Amino acid sequence: MRNVLLILFALVCLNSSAQNTTEKEQPHYYYLQLHPFAWVGGKEWRGEICLDGYDPYIICDENNERMVFSGPMQIVNYLSKIGWEIVTFENVSGQFYYLFRKLLIKDEEARAGMNLLTSDEIKKTKKNN
Repeated sequence: MRNVLLILFALVCLNSSAQNTTEKEQPHYYYLQLHPFAWVGGKEWRGEICLDGYDPYIICDENNERMVFSGPMQIVNYLSKIGWEIVTFENVSGQFYYLFRKLLIKDEEARAGMNLLTSDEIKKTKKNN
């Protein structure tokens, strides 16, 4: 069951970037997967997001530092405040996965309101500073 769920989420992430195939752009739902995870013994939480099937993105602040949340619901509320709505969630062996959606005209609007970086991008910005 766990593998089936993970495959389903992966397919949603892979297919989300190819949703708009008409010449005239129409409103459509764009999906993302959130995986909140505990850091520093469960006192700090971080959020990984899958938008387009590539490396997971990490939610960062304006200084390109990983944002720290007090718990998974704070991350859910953060996404809700910038227009994302929960479609479903699943607990797989104690790990929660949330599926969100947002009505967009252009796929590029999916990152609006968020600073998302991969782990490699975060390392590069630290080296340059």
